[in-house]
Amino acid sequence: MKELLVIGLLIPALLVLGCGGGDDDSSEGQVYGATAFHLKSCSDISVGIALDFDSEQAALDAATDACEDDGGTASDCRADAGSFTSCGVITWEEFLAGGPDCRVTAYNGIDALGAGSAEFTALSQCRLQVWAISCSVLSNDDGEDMSGCNQ
Repeated sequence: MKELLVIGLLIPALLVLGCGGGDDDSSEGQVYGATAFHLKSCSDISVGIALDFDSEQAALDAATDACEDDGGTASDCRADAGSFTSCGVITWEEFLAGGPDCRVTAYNGIDALGAGSAEFTALSQCRLQVWAISCSVLSNDDGEDMSGCNQ
């Protein structure tokens, strides 16, 4: 009797969850985001972020365009561009004397519950860097934070 109960519960679960077979195109319905930046100097950084695009290339192009709009050049912004399917954050890190003065890092692909959670994760990772004394989320010239998650 227990076997029948288990089978009776298992079959509806398989129907709801799916049980293999059929086409599995994991990219169908996938959305992409991207970040782009160019560090000219510690006081002159161009940044861009793009969210919710149907293709990786479209997201990269949009992030590069946003970086250009923020004062970067296409080739410089494109060289530092990266894509993600979850969340992305661009951070600025200040270092102790003796090391480089600053660094910009794009944390792409952070699995998070939202932009705030992604920022927390990126800043935590930033603070683990050797010599980092200050970490913050970068903003563009319009004051928009360079962090976000695809819908």
